[in-house]
Amino acid sequence: MGRSNKEWENLGLKIFNAAKNELYLSMRYLYPALDGLTIVPDLRVDFLATDGGKLYFVPMLSAEKYMENPLLINRAYLHSVLHCLFGHMYRREGRDEDIWNLAADIMVEGIIDEMGVASVEMVVPPLKEEATARIARECKIFSAEYIYDYLKKNKEDILALENFYKVDDHSLWTGKNNDENKTDKDKKEENAREEELWKDVSTKIQTEIETYSRSIGIENTKLYQSLVTKNREKVSYTDFLRKFKEPVEEIKLDFETFDYGFYNYGLRLYGNMPLIEEPEYRVSEAVKNFVVVIDTSGSVSREIVTGFLEETVNILTEESTGEDFGITKQCVIIQCDNQIQDVKVLKSKDELELYIREFEIIGRGGTDFRVAFSYIAEEVKAERMSKPSGLIYFTDGYGTYPEMKPEYDVVFVFPETAYPDGKLPYLSTEFPVWAMHLVVNV
Repeated sequence: MGRSNKEWENLGLKIFNAAKNELYLSMRYLYPALDGLTIVPDLRVDFLATDGGKLYFVPMLSAEKYMENPLLINRAYLHSVLHCLFGHMYRREGRDEDIWNLAADIMVEGIIDEMGVASVEMVVPPLKEEATARIARECKIFSAEYIYDYLKKNKEDILALENFYKVDDHSLWTGKNNDENKTDKDKKEENAREEELWKDVSTKIQTEIETYSRSIGIENTKLYQSLVTKNREKVSYTDFLRKFKEPVEEIKLDFETFDYGFYNYGLRLYGNMPLIEEPEYRVSEAVKNFVVVIDTSGSVSREIVTGFLEETVNILTEESTGEDFGITKQCVIIQCDNQIQDVKVLKSKDELELYIREFEIIGRGGTDFRVAFSYIAEEVKAERMSKPSGLIYFTDGYGTYPEMKPEYDVVFVFPETAYPDGKLPYLSTEFPVWAMHLVVNV
């Protein structure tokens, strides 16, 4: 006697839950993503499909694939989860649907094939391996967007590649409604909420990898590099630098918090005598004293440094005028390699803009980050410099770091162009745990 539909559904649920558990045990850092989909039987899809909220499967076909090889289920589950993690279903609009579907599949299959984890490791056909390697070489970044652009220019590859990479059904991606009880508007709003949830999940997984990268050894894989690229969209340099700002009081009339009701009441009651007057001070956010250190060891060009300086000072002095820094006291710019090469104390935005226009790199020796921190400590101790609100160190990241955290926040800013091999310096064992880091494209 054959199984009933309910029995097939229950068997399918057991199969996919077992796959989820096996994937979790071998890749714990992926737990937030693996647990992000509700598993649902559905005969309307082609084997497996996701809309970003649920994972739909065909029970009997899933059981057949499991009998053929349980790893096929593990890989398919992870394949669909990675689509969600990288938001592929939310980024198809305005693109050729077939090419985008293939680009997304190539990306996630390339990630899975490289993992080297027993729960998903299968022999990769030589033609597939060669095609993935060729695409990875041609694309500046291994992402669906870059692969899509590559495929548009190399359309002859599309049909030849599709069978290697197609695993799941993309018919439920953005714009398609699989729920008869929901309007298209409801589904669109649900997609927007789910997209935000997956963005948070991708950030958590990146943090997990960075925290435990030395033990799990995947910091240079396609998975991690793709996460870094995707999540970099969320962290604007402007928002990051504003972390250095703090509340300060300045002598300036505050019209925003002033209650004109009492002011007008006083004028009516006493003639021309106001009951209250505008506050003569206001609370603003500013960097009271900030230090920028530039690594002049020879790894960063003048053009990149000046681009970084322009962006930085525009953000940190956005409240100031040309004649002064507003409530920001001063900006100290230090050029340093393995010794202090140049120090400039600038007290107005005009001075800063002139400095950038005339900027020349001095140094080109080795890199010792400790030198700049020691210099600042000595200057603060001698009262020739106020304690910085924060320090921004622009560098390629290769050098000797200080062991102890100073009494102010520090961020090492790395130019994206310095790492064509994807080996980011903040993942090394030498990078201090107390320091912040940011990769910028300037």
